[in-house]
Amino acid sequence: MNDITIINDFKTLELFCKEIIDSKTDMIGLDFEGEFNLHRYGIHLCLIQIAFDENIYIIDPVVISDLSPLKVIFESTAIEKVIYACNIDVRLLKFTHDIHIKNIFDLRAAAIILRFEETGLSSLIYNNLGISMEKDKKCQKSNWNKRPLTEEQIEYAGNDVLYLIPLRHTLLKQLNDFKIVKQFYNNCKRLEKEVFTENDNKYTRVSNYSSLSKNERIFLKHFYNAREAAAMKLNFPPFWVLGKDELVVVAKSPPKTIEEWAVVTNLKEKGATILDLFVEATNKALEEIKKK
Repeated sequence: MNDITIINDFKTLELFCKEIIDSKTDMIGLDFEGEFNLHRYGIHLCLIQIAFDENIYIIDPVVISDLSPLKVIFESTAIEKVIYACNIDVRLLKFTHDIHIKNIFDLRAAAIILRFEETGLSSLIYNNLGISMEKDKKCQKSNWNKRPLTEEQIEYAGNDVLYLIPLRHTLLKQLNDFKIVKQFYNNCKRLEKEVFTENDNKYTRVSNYSSLSKNERIFLKHFYNAREAAAMKLNFPPFWVLGKDELVVVAKSPPKTIEEWAVVTNLKEKGATILDLFVEATNKALEEIKKK
């Protein structure tokens, strides 16, 4: 299984999905690459890797916005999706394209229920298939939004699904040997229901939040929200606007004017409209404090 085909147009995607359906296959290997506020703002699906019929296919959702042909396959209960650590992938696809992956064989869940000491994918492949895989850590955190993809990125993405199906067969035999197959599939069923939940109180997860006074927490909340608005406006990760440590610093000693914000942070580089967002946040916090 070493051929990699890149699919980056809707018509080819349609034909590929038809090929899977017509083949009557009952299994595909599956993985995703996503961006989570690392190189741009928000959550983005960047790549879909599928192992099928002894080959690897990489689908590019950055250039194909309509993934509807995949919905039939991913939501089919007749086709098992072999995935490693599916919880993030399930949530990512549901959040970005409203596709709900069904009939999952999660390799990490199998490793956990089998009580393996090492549950990482590379370790599972080596310990069960005898194949050593070197992961390129540079690619792991590379910009998956950027096009064109490098050869290293394509190889990295392809390798993520290369041994999923052979590994599945090996782990399933062990699950059968220990008579825990039913329990395992029940665990996978629960993983299918993973979703991203919107949390209006994300600011409470900032380090040292518990050590802040009530008023400082109010400032932190409004500065955190201003940071989100600024990041969305600039299409940059929130940490690029203000780091979490910086949020705590300004919550303890809140700047009130554009000039003060420009002095204590590097927000001046982001433009006057961004500074205005934080001045407005200061005023909102002061109003909330007055009402208490």
